Amino acid sequence: MDDHVGTGCFAVFLPDLLTFDAGYARMNRVRCLYLMALARIGIGQINQAREYLKQVLELDAGHIQTGLFTDELDHRAILIGRKA
Repeated sequence: MDDHVGTGCFAVFLPDLLTFDAGYARMNRVRCLYLMALARIGIGQINQAREYLKQVLELDAGHIQTGLFTDELDHRAILIGRKA
């Protein structure tokens, strides 16, 4: 997560790196935290997922997917198995 990131990275991330004039390390950290949150949701560790999602939003308040998952965990029942 704290690796040095540059334009020699895996090709999938290259459009983001070329399009946005932000620090590569920060973008990499946001991406890693988001993926770790999704993994925690997948294994049922909802509180840890919420913490990772919170960290993503602190670094990038406009991260759309994180906002959607945060809203889902806070206001809906699908991801955490509650009955509506």
